[in-house]
Amino acid sequence: MLEKFKEVLQANTSVNCDGRGCETIAVRSNVMAKDLEKYGVISRKTLHTYLPKIDDNLMSHLIRGIFDGDGSIAAK
Repeated sequence: MLEKFKEVLQANTSVNCDGRGCETIAVRSNVMAKDLEKYGVISRKTLHTYLPKIDDNLMSHLIRGIFDGDGSIAAK
C-alpha cells in the first residue's frame, strides 16, 4: 500500500523497514503542508488547535481521531 501511495503522490522517496517488520514512508511537501493547514493539521498543535467546521454527521469521527491520534486530553 505504501508503494501505491508513493506512486499516487509521485513522491521521490523510498519505503523503509525499521527492522521490526514495520514499513514507513516520509513525504515532505510545502504545498501539501499548506493545504493541510486549512484543515487544522499543523505542527506543534497542542496549544494552537481548533475544531474545523465540518458536517455534524462527521464530528464524532473527528473527535475519535483526535483522541486516537494523541491518546490524551488536557485543559489549560
